[in-house]
Amino acid sequence: MARKENTVGADAMFGDYEIIETVGQGGMGIVYRAHDMALGRIVALKVLKDDLRSSRQICARFQREAEAFASLNHPNIVHIYTVGSVGRIPFIAMEYIDGDPLSTIMKRRKRLPWKRALHIGQQIAEALACAHEAHIIHRDIKPGNIIVDKDDRAFVTDFGIAKVLTAETQLTVDGSRLGTPQYMSPERCMNREITTSSDLYSLGVLIFQMISGRLPYEASSPVELIKCIVSDPPKRLSEYLPDVPKDVERLVAFTIEKEPRNRPSDAQNLADLMQRVIEGKPLHEGDTGLAESLESFRDSMSTPLITSTPEVGGPSKAALLRRRIAERWSKLPEGVRVNAVGGAIIAIAMLAGFGTADILNSGYAVETVRSMNLGKESWNRSAVVADFIQESEGVQLIRINLPSYAVSHATFLGNDHAAVQVTSTRNPWGSQSALCVLDLTEQTAWLGISPKMGTHSQPAFSLLGDLHPSADAREASLGYFFSRDLITEAGGTDPAVFSSPGTEGASIKPQVLFKASNLINDKSNSVPARIAAVALGSRHDSLLMAVAAGKEEDTWGLLEYSPGEGGMRQEARELDAPGPPIEWIHTVSGEREIRYLRRPSKGAFQLWLVNAITAPNNRKLLYEGAGTLLKAGMDPTGRYLAVVAGAGRRASVRLVDLNGESQEIDLGPATSAVWHPSGDYLILTAPDPKGSLQLWALRTRKPYDRAQLTFLSDGTSDLCLVSPSGAWAISSAAGLNVPTLAIVDTSKSRLDTLSFGAAPKV
Repeated sequence: MARKENTVGADAMFGDYEIIETVGQGGMGIVYRAHDMALGRIVALKVLKDDLRSSRQICARFQREAEAFASLNHPNIVHIYTVGSVGRIPFIAMEYIDGDPLSTIMKRRKRLPWKRALHIGQQIAEALACAHEAHIIHRDIKPGNIIVDKDDRAFVTDFGIAKVLTAETQLTVDGSRLGTPQYMSPERCMNREITTSSDLYSLGVLIFQMISGRLPYEASSPVELIKCIVSDPPKRLSEYLPDVPKDVERLVAFTIEKEPRNRPSDAQNLADLMQRVIEGKPLHEGDTGLAESLESFRDSMSTPLITSTPEVGGPSKAALLRRRIAERWSKLPEGVRVNAVGGAIIAIAMLAGFGTADILNSGYAVETVRSMNLGKESWNRSAVVADFIQESEGVQLIRINLPSYAVSHATFLGNDHAAVQVTSTRNPWGSQSALCVLDLTEQTAWLGISPKMGTHSQPAFSLLGDLHPSADAREASLGYFFSRDLITEAGGTDPAVFSSPGTEGASIKPQVLFKASNLINDKSNSVPARIAAVALGSRHDSLLMAVAAGKEEDTWGLLEYSPGEGGMRQEARELDAPGPPIEWIHTVSGEREIRYLRRPSKGAFQLWLVNAITAPNNRKLLYEGAGTLLKAGMDPTGRYLAVVAGAGRRASVRLVDLNGESQEIDLGPATSAVWHPSGDYLILTAPDPKGSLQLWALRTRKPYDRAQLTFLSDGTSDLCLVSPSGAWAISSAAGLNVPTLAIVDTSKSRLDTLSFGAAPKV
């Protein structure tokens, strides 16, 4: 066989094949149009390049992989006729397609009409469905590996060839051979497990390029491009084509989600969705469309990343208390429990949306979609939900791996755990949220609620706070409350409150504690249209809720609700009549006094106290002022308040004596302030000399000096939380494209050793 730099001239012979012409060349081999003299047919002959033939491992693997792919039989897959070698030169004889590589078509046309692009993409997806069913992953979907004939029939070639270069040999191959990583999935860029979903991502990029003529990620170098793919949100089609149909944009965004679990469930599902869009049908309808994917996701139940450690010496006080609460609530006839895993998909798009649903707890799993469908016992528990990074002495950063999300709410679950709600920062359909539970001591994390989409601007759920009275928090860690609208049979909404375990991962199902429809037959109370603040009653047998009967701002009342004996419903008791919005409710275990904060107008607040026994006739206005008073803004003795007045650079924290024995004291700049449980310190978010917010500790005795706790380059947000024991303080780091928390050691022993001084001038 005559050769010149890996090419063969026309009319040369290679075994039984007569070479007609060279039709293509890639990173691994050269493709010729050839005549099979033995069988009398035209074939595409792929021959391994010279410089790769010297590796026996590559040659052997090349042939083994090709033999496996020869079993694939699908009208959109280039069929392999023969796998063999001539001398020591491996070759593959394949079906010859009289057409052009898609790469050539795209260079010529720049952009394709979206219907044509989806028509081609649908055929590729159906070819992938066949391969995935046979447990074969392509790994290298790109324009050069797709051939399109004159009838617009698409054919996929080179199945699994990329795997030859990366598996047993660990061979380092130059960039020209592997190509630039435009079509590589984020998990492949990070050297994580490649799954069938990785093929779908590559196909999504390909469709994006066909329609827009651009790529969702563009950079000046392969290294920079990989960084973008891993960290940055992809471009939207409408940024290049403002008139592209919304369902086309959503479908493509669905397919190029960063996390495999958030992409279409499988290749056939994606093909069916493309067919729906081509036919002009709504994306969310149909047996195989998003509706089915959503329902499967809603009915699924997660496996926690971290398996709970068996309790030594019997259940803990926390577990017993939780069990007692659950037993009481389970007697309610209206109570429902979340359905267990059905064995359907858990991959659903962040941008395609998670609607209101009965699933309240779904774990973080990155596995092949096919394996996920087998059930939760097969899910991969090794995925990284959050990275724990030591930033400096006494400060660590926790990076939650959900790009394009931001921290919206957080609460401590006892002393060593925290629940953090994150919300999407770019979403076309509504508010999308997820909830991450962090174990600060063990430095592990799991998703208590996986990313879910709300309706319109409404969130999929709202984290309401920790599930324990404050006095128990030092000993118990009982989980968290969250609210969410349930869908009624008539298609309306039924606001509901749920409890979910916080420190036992997702192994215990959330409980429905209250639904607005509980009050339909209760003539003394209006049925809530909204539920905001929630707290557990001081005796652990009732719920205290801020509820609104309508959209008007002055319809918020304070209710106490608990189950009756023998499962009989007990009517809700009104502790305070409707009035301005209630932001938070504060209770102390064993005490019957309830404190709650109302917002009568913008910038103003009222702190009220009501006795749970004599309410509503015995309520008292403790303080009325302007600014922000956080739930932990009252000192442990109940005498002093830390109120933040003003906004921006003019915001300052003021010390208020509820007994009126001293005047308000201006403690200097701060945007939020909470009391340390010792009562000796306030933990603040306040500007540093450069104007960036940082966490500070302020001594609550003269001269009221302070010490800076964090020194983050972009600072923090004004989120400020302190654990019940005072061991930790939390804020969120600013200026990052993933939700990042700053966790600070605020144990009293450490605070007592810090160097304190005057507040800096900004």
